[in-house]
Amino acid sequence: MRPTNTERKRPREIPSESPSNRISVPLAWRRRVQRTSSLLESFYHATRGISVALQGERNLKIHFVMAIAAVGLGCYVHLEAMGWALLFLAIGLVITAEMLNTAVERVVDMFCGGQYNSLAKDAKDVAAGAVFCASIASLLIGGAVFLPALLAMLK
Repeated sequence: MRPTNTERKRPREIPSESPSNRISVPLAWRRRVQRTSSLLESFYHATRGISVALQGERNLKIHFVMAIAAVGLGCYVHLEAMGWALLFLAIGLVITAEMLNTAVERVVDMFCGGQYNSLAKDAKDVAAGAVFCASIASLLIGGAVFLPALLAMLK
């Protein structure tokens, strides 16, 4: 017997805004569907997107913790400018990939309405694969940046 619409698994809900945001942010910014009218409004939406992703995605939290650890290690080994540039590029690559993965997952869930679809699964798997590739690239960059500095400290 097939489940009815109300019995089907619902997709994950996007966390709602906190009450403090409702007070300080103009209503028009929260309900807008067309282009933003100001640069400040664009920054509001971007920072809200980061906040939503951080609140709802375990892997993004892990990536942020690892980024903080990498920056701490960079301070410890006294990275030079090129090392810092590569480190921040790698961090940005992984965080961006994870946030795009989150966006793909949520859009796919919204359109599928909790129903299994092989194309939806493929889209989500490909997005997750992109995060995996970015993570491997960042590990290789981290090795190239940190190994020489760590080996020099051991001598």
